[in-house]
Amino acid sequence: MKKFLSASVSALAVAAAVLSFAAVDSMAAAKKKYIPPKKPAVVTPVAPTAPGPDIVVLPDQTELTVGGCGVNDELISGTVGVRNQGKDRAERLIVEPIVSVYIPEMLDMMDNKLVPNSLAPKEIFSTDVHIGKGKIKTGRGLVGLRKVYVVVDPYNKIAESNEQNNLLVRELKFDCK
Repeated sequence: MKKFLSASVSALAVAAAVLSFAAVDSMAAAKKKYIPPKKPAVVTPVAPTAPGPDIVVLPDQTELTVGGCGVNDELISGTVGVRNQGKDRAERLIVEPIVSVYIPEMLDMMDNKLVPNSLAPKEIFSTDVHIGKGKIKTGRGLVGLRKVYVVVDPYNKIAESNEQNNLLVRELKFDCK
């Protein structure tokens, strides 16, 4: 019986060792096979189009021309087309310009338009531009191509659904030495 018991204990020890090695081996295999999950793709959320007005400058309806260089000449004249492409009326409670046209380095030659007081959805309006009459233009670097900025809602008084589309930049050629 002692022999049988010792054989049984030995068999149990061998079985335990085999199971132990098998467990260690399967854990090692599991570690080798383990592939960490891929990180999810970074998705930048896109804001849905918010309700509200959205005032834009219409490039195809904006014409700017260079005038003369004399004190009594207009430096820039033309027409600016503006549209409310939003879903709601653009209301202005404070009297601020709806359109500004200027050369950034020469803010003394700017045209600010105060009309209209509101703009219905899909409504288009145009306004005339007259810049520089009565101003000295010679000796101010107005030679060659210069950027002219056309900005709607320049003082950001209208809460728009898209504030990123309020600027149109045109290059005009000047020759006021």
